[in-house]
Amino acid sequence: MEKDGVYHVAALDQGQPVRLSNDFFIEARKAEPPNVIIARPGHDYRSSPIEEVTIAVKGDDEFGLAEMTLHYSVNGGPEQTVDLLKQKGAKQADGSTTLSLEDFKLVPGDVVSLYAIAKDARTESRTDISFVQADPFEREFSQSQAGGGGGGGGGQQDQNDISQREKEIIAETWKHRGDKKATQQAAAEAAKFLSGVQSKLRDQAKSLAGRMQSRELSHENEEFGSFVKDMNAAADVMGPAAENLRQQKWQDALPDEQKALQHLLRAEATFRQIQVAFGNSGGGGAGGGAGRDLASLFDLELDTEKNQYETAQTAGSQSQQEKDIDEALQKLDQLARRQEELAQQHNNAQTSEQRWQQEMLRRQAEELQRQMEQLARNNGQSGSQSNSQQGSAQGNSSSSASGQSGGGKSGSGDPRVQQSLDRLRQATDDMRRAASPQQSEAEARRAADRLKEATDLLGGMRRQQTSSKVDSLAEEASRLASEQREQSDRVHKMFGQSDGFQTNAQDRKKLADDRQGLADDLGKLEKGLQDTAR
Repeated sequence: MEKDGVYHVAALDQGQPVRLSNDFFIEARKAEPPNVIIARPGHDYRSSPIEEVTIAVKGDDEFGLAEMTLHYSVNGGPEQTVDLLKQKGAKQADGSTTLSLEDFKLVPGDVVSLYAIAKDARTESRTDISFVQADPFEREFSQSQAGGGGGGGGGQQDQNDISQREKEIIAETWKHRGDKKATQQAAAEAAKFLSGVQSKLRDQAKSLAGRMQSRELSHENEEFGSFVKDMNAAADVMGPAAENLRQQKWQDALPDEQKALQHLLRAEATFRQIQVAFGNSGGGGAGGGAGRDLASLFDLELDTEKNQYETAQTAGSQSQQEKDIDEALQKLDQLARRQEELAQQHNNAQTSEQRWQQEMLRRQAEELQRQMEQLARNNGQSGSQSNSQQGSAQGNSSSSASGQSGGGKSGSGDPRVQQSLDRLRQATDDMRRAASPQQSEAEARRAADRLKEATDLLGGMRRQQTSSKVDSLAEEASRLASEQREQSDRVHKMFGQSDGFQTNAQDRKKLADDRQGLADDLGKLEKGLQDTAR
């Protein structure tokens, strides 16, 4: 079936067709792709290097599965495939396999990446990528055996942070590798951003290793030297990964990213040994000081950039949310106008064509309702993120207000999104009743009124956002004008006199830097004005 249709039941009576039923609607639904999950372990898993890990996969499809496979790679090496579908054409399937880590000759810090794919006759689905991480044997109890105080605990958390960020990069690369719906512009922006994050992580790894060497910690014992070696090795493969990401070579970037993760996890395992040996010995001394020194290095290097990845994602999600609101508003407006037109044609003896049109509008309203439910969830999440970040943001000032995301309530969980959704739900129920032959035109008119209310609520919120953005831009323009006047006065004082060129070189350099900063801010203001005009 390629399009919606309608049917009714009739009989022949003395050669004449006699209708026996009202019209029934036929909906041509899009076939959904298969569902597939890794049911066990179901998340990233930490194991000993000799453990046998069972991987269980479940899949289902409306018309029957043609393929269900598990794919895994050891330390970014060649990909291995295991067929888990027991019977072709099964609508539900589950399968499992056991990975014997001992056969892979893993050491603490090595990693196995895995994902599953399910296919039907036309489409395929895949899970997110997950990891099985080899941990030291003594992970559960070595710290308690060492006894003593708790030096260096914060450094362990920060080391986990740097490996966790590499996992996030791998996961995002994996998603974009299989994303065939992304536009060229969206893919380019994602590639640029991920490449920047990977480059920053590489610089942090190099900096950690370099600072340890400069403090001569790498000579304390073998573990410190091993840590430096692994951090440098991770940085070495992050460089090619960042370059491949920049060029949108997602598949080529993945092996290097996974090798970087392997080295980071090995460094993490080494760091744990250092903590157990020195940080928790209680006696202090040179070893304890080295453990605390290493922990302070992590605090110094990683804390300032801890939320870089999340912050950029939040900024991108706010921009996307504004686009989603505009799209929903446009669809709501069109739906309200069409429902109003249909309500004006409505009468108690509505025709089959009118009921068909009402049914089509109801389906469109239900589709829009699903989109707005997602919009309401995103609106609430962005409000929570905005509130959680507000405290840390109060201490920071920006020289450019035009770089802000809009100043409206898009990041504060505006209740009008939910209120608009509620009106749309009520309108959908009214439209369902209006499509019935027994209902009057009142239901159709009520649906039109509620759609109009939903449009007004969402439109009012969007207008307030735009107004706030314009106010922010106006304030920025005023600030730039004031700064331009102040710089003009400085130029006049410095160069307006005959001996002006005897001015201190440092003052001239500062003026040049301020002029450049003003030019940069002016460019941001211009872009903000263009975006708002659009």
